[in-house]
Amino acid sequence: MQETNTTTQTIEYLYRNRHATRVDLHKYLHVTPAAVSKIVKQLIDDHIVVETGQQISQKEGAGRSKRIISLSKQIGNYLGVSFNLAGLALVLTTIYGEIIDKIFIPYSKMKKYDLNQLVTDQIKLLISQNPNGNPLGVGFAIPGHYNADQHKLVSNNQMWKSFDLETIQKQVNLPMLAENNVESMADAHYLFSNDLAKKDNFIFFHIGYGIYSAFIEPGKLHPKRNYSVGEVGHTIIDPNGFQCECGKKGCLQTYSSHTWLLKRARNFYDLSENTVLHQLVSDKSKITFNTLLSAYKLNDPYTVDMLDTSIKYLGIIISNLLMVYDADVIYLNGFIVQVPEFKNKLLRFISNQLKFINSQKQTRIEVLPEDKYRGAVGGCALVALSQVIQNPNYQEITLN
Repeated sequence: MQETNTTTQTIEYLYRNRHATRVDLHKYLHVTPAAVSKIVKQLIDDHIVVETGQQISQKEGAGRSKRIISLSKQIGNYLGVSFNLAGLALVLTTIYGEIIDKIFIPYSKMKKYDLNQLVTDQIKLLISQNPNGNPLGVGFAIPGHYNADQHKLVSNNQMWKSFDLETIQKQVNLPMLAENNVESMADAHYLFSNDLAKKDNFIFFHIGYGIYSAFIEPGKLHPKRNYSVGEVGHTIIDPNGFQCECGKKGCLQTYSSHTWLLKRARNFYDLSENTVLHQLVSDKSKITFNTLLSAYKLNDPYTVDMLDTSIKYLGIIISNLLMVYDADVIYLNGFIVQVPEFKNKLLRFISNQLKFINSQKQTRIEVLPEDKYRGAVGGCALVALSQVIQNPNYQEITLN
């Protein structure tokens, strides 16, 4: 991982602090006021920041008011793309990740097409729909890991293996880069969040078709080259449990991921004539997560046990993470935590797991609202890191 310079650190700081002053930058960067002035002047000359007419008034006798420094909203726009078993999402955003335009294609429709051509066509469509836009690049939040040397996606899903960034970039001719979708969403939350209580060190825990955890520390953002880091879905929760597709037995993913919950329910549908699932759907292929919620409310024994066990095992892993990583906050993102009953059960379980010792610090746990465009906005964060923040680690994996 390459070290970032003071200019990169300055732009990253201005993303996190949209109304900063030269004094703020001096304290953050630990450089002289003269050095801050030089950096700010260069960024103004490059049209990356503006020194607004707004001022922060000082207390009486504390000197003159301080002028506010912000990122220029005229820098351009970002294009973000994400795809998974829910579908294909594309967004065009402002420099702060605010969505200007968006496209979504359900997986049932997108799987009929060549992935690279479909993505290319939709990027071109989004650009054509916004003739006044100025896209600086395209970021891809992908379901798996990105091999930057081969520009390919590393995944167990055969459809995703056809993904080829070079093929798409040749047809669109914009800078492009890709990263794991959860890492990308975490980067977006770090850069774009307007949360007044936002914290620097946080965990972004995703529970979806797979389970993954990203760890964010300011000044240390970089693409992951070690593919095992963050793969908490393949943490062993029961050594004698289900055979996971990774080759191990008893992975968390086989108990709590969206994919495996549906897989197990469909298997049980075939094995038992007494399950409530038969009353809810006429064919196992029609079982969805909402079907499981209905079965749970009807007290179907198998479904109740499966979902309650899922929550318990998620609670164990999350509690373990909070004991080994000093996070200010952990964000939970996913289907199952949108259900109030499951969310409350999970939070109670985590709290009980951590009661064994009194702590001076309480890590905040926040459940994020469901948003099918969050991954695509994560792709936009990758463009920001490469093209505006000029983080050398992201520039290194960018195709130009």
